[in-house]
Amino acid sequence: FFESVRATRIQRKTLVKSLSYSQKRFVSLGCAIAGGTKILLLDEPTLHMKGKEQRLFWNILHKEKYGRAIVMTTFDITEAEAVGDRIGMFSEGALLTYGTPFFLRSKFGVGCDLVIIYKYLHYVDTYIKTSFSQYTN
Repeated sequence: FFESVRATRIQRKTLVKSLSYSQKRFVSLGCAIAGGTKILLLDEPTLHMKGKEQRLFWNILHKEKYGRAIVMTTFDITEAEAVGDRIGMFSEGALLTYGTPFFLRSKFGVGCDLVIIYKYLHYVDTYIKTSFSQYTN
């Protein structure tokens, strides 16, 4: 863990209150891991982090996940796939589905549907038909 944290450039004897938001998240993770906890509860741990910092955080979690359970909330499916062996999807407090990233991708597919609802005005209708004709059947 400590070798990975060196990349965050946190200097020794630096007060936590003077660290950036991301660096504070790394310190918090370090405290949780150093305690040898078997269960880590993380609530959107990489929120407001930049890409490089996120990947470093995910790599640390990946290295440290063996022998412990990590329960994490996130809105970022990329983060869930990078860290999770199993992913549960919730809506309004209810579990909708649960499984491996591969299982969920095969069950729900990749991509999304775009539904456009508009009033039947001639200029809007013409614009939409010409703009989206290549994407429709």
